[in-house]
Amino acid sequence: ITGLLLSTQTMWQGMADRVRVARASGVGLYDYLAEQVLDQQEARVYDFLLRTSLLEEFDAELCALVLGPGEDWQGLMDAVLQSNLFVLPVENGGIWLRYHHLFRDFLQARLTQERPDEKTRLLQRLATVYADQQVWEKAHKAYQRLGDLAATADLIERAGAPMVKNG
Repeated sequence: ITGLLLSTQTMWQGMADRVRVARASGVGLYDYLAEQVLDQQEARVYDFLLRTSLLEEFDAELCALVLGPGEDWQGLMDAVLQSNLFVLPVENGGIWLRYHHLFRDFLQARLTQERPDEKTRLLQRLATVYADQQVWEKAHKAYQRLGDLAATADLIERAGAPMVKNG
């Protein structure tokens, strides 16, 4: 375990050094992530990174529910994990992933810039999936990100009785 922690720390230190060099040479963090990471990916992985950045933590099942069936979500997750694209495995009763917060914020900004309509559609779908699964806090967060007050009010009304019942 110590070896894994030290190797991970060394990896992040190396990345921090590269970012410092990039910043010193006049290249910002987002420019570095765009040019050296995101733009280097094949189209399928590029789309996967952008779209899953809205999910915060995700597994193949959540990808299928929100992004749609018909894609090898587990294969894409494995590819991103093996390529070490700023993704961290999360222990959550299965194989779940989460992006490093700086990379996630970059991906979300890029999605907003390139595909604002898709971002809105994905957030609406994410909120619906979480509400159907009665994951009220995450559904609420998705509706707030959308700025949809009517949907937020409907969610609170829908969640009220189950939340009171469960204490």
